[in-house]
Amino acid sequence: MAIPPGGEHESELKEQPYPSSSGRITKRFVFDKSKIIALRETFGSTRVTRFEAMFVLLWSAIQATKSEEDELVASIAVNLRKRMNPPIPEQCFGNICTAIMTNWPKEEITDRNSFAGKLRELIRMGSPYCKFFKWADSNEEIQFQLQEFNNELLNKEKELQKILDDVEKTKNELRKRVDDVEKRETVVSTREMVLLEKETELRHGRTLLWVYLTILFVIACYFIVSK
Repeated sequence: MAIPPGGEHESELKEQPYPSSSGRITKRFVFDKSKIIALRETFGSTRVTRFEAMFVLLWSAIQATKSEEDELVASIAVNLRKRMNPPIPEQCFGNICTAIMTNWPKEEITDRNSFAGKLRELIRMGSPYCKFFKWADSNEEIQFQLQEFNNELLNKEKELQKILDDVEKTKNELRKRVDDVEKRETVVSTREMVLLEKETELRHGRTLLWVYLTILFVIACYFIVSK
């Protein structure tokens, strides 16, 4: 598998196959330290981490093989140890991480530096969610916190329902106003039709009047000439 670095520095990929019980081969790509340093230098004055540089390289290379219709989604593992609020206890061990799902269309990736900035901002946006974690020392405390969380959800649900009710009420009022406007438009349209009919009748009457007057004038002239 060859992945173009997208710059003037070539990165050598070493494939190390590992046999598995399913018969499949897992491939691990190892990037030399010097090549990673050279890759980071291609970003110029923009300071990027090793992870950001490698992610931009791999994402750009994989996306280059996809068509415009293909959707590319990445799952980024984020270390939460230094982001927890309150901080984790010293006796806590093991991995504390979360996954951030994201995708970037091709048109949003204008250059590698801006892409690295988007990646950094995405990871930073996930940090505030660490404040929702709470530590518990006993099962009773866990149940108490769960109950508090459930009550908070119920309150939020009530608030949301109230908002929905207000929206529905406003929608009904708007619908009523629209109906009133449509009725008024119908009345106005009907009156316009009546006025138009009367105007047509009036014009017709004027035309007949002129015809009668013309006939009378002709008859009068005839009698005058006859005498």
